[in-house]
Amino acid sequence: MPELMLKIDFVIFVREYTLDVYRLSTMVTEHDAKKAGAEVVKQVEHPLLSGLLYPGLQVMICFRQTIDCRLITVLLRSKR
Repeated sequence: MPELMLKIDFVIFVREYTLDVYRLSTMVTEHDAKKAGAEVVKQVEHPLLSGLLYPGLQVMICFRQTIDCRLITVLLRSKR
């Protein structure tokens, strides 16, 4: 029974995560997505959609897992 509950929780998580990503994508412009991904995604004249989505997906993961995104940013910058 615990396995079934875990699977149900995962399905709910994925559904909510997907809806949040769609909501976010209605608010983010191409310019903002490029700017947000400038440090982690290779900048080219004609970027792939995946590179534009990446920063938003990371934010949603942080939000859904209740991780402080500022801490992750500090940690990533300190590794340079």
